[in-house]
Amino acid sequence: MNKFEICPPRLAILSVIDPIDDYFYSRWLAPHLKAIKTLWLCGSSLSCMRVSMFPTAINLRVLKLYELDFRCRKQLIISMQLLQKCPNLCELWIMAYEFCGKDDQEAASRLLEDQNSCLFIQELHMLNTIKIEAFIDQSALEMLFVKTLLSKSPALERVVIVESLRKNASEVLRKIQGKLECFPRASPNAQIVCTGARMSEDWMDTHGVRLY
Repeated sequence: MNKFEICPPRLAILSVIDPIDDYFYSRWLAPHLKAIKTLWLCGSSLSCMRVSMFPTAINLRVLKLYELDFRCRKQLIISMQLLQKCPNLCELWIMAYEFCGKDDQEAASRLLEDQNSCLFIQELHMLNTIKIEAFIDQSALEMLFVKTLLSKSPALERVVIVESLRKNASEVLRKIQGKLECFPRASPNAQIVCTGARMSEDWMDTHGVRLY
């Protein structure tokens, strides 16, 4: 990849679903961010990105983050920084990294209280659709992430939360729905739907939502 010299001026879609060293991102990805409309990155790639050096991705409409680990503070911070580089983002799709057990509740509280933390972001004026798969209701950081997006997205229309089906799935979904409904929303039209993996595709088709 260090010898990847192709220069596509009309590049619209880029998927990098395996981690690549920082040299690739700083030398090759950054100059193309202004043209890309759909970007797909794996969560582990975020750990080696220096987003502060990236230009504003003015044409980026769809951002996908694959296996984003909400327990990793660095991935969480970089993902928020990346969102700030995408002022015209319309759709955000996240496949969370599935893990067992609870994360650090105290760490979530510190992020919420820190006025300089990554969670104090500017409004995402164009964001209208969010989908998070493999959602973990026990994750305080994941809940905090969604709470932040709800409060910073005045154009938001749909939030689709897909929980990995487990025992007592209906009870878990109702619990997640109840928590999310209590969060303040910048958009009065934001609809929150919590569903299991098997029901997700049917709901998306019915409501005309498609994330590519």
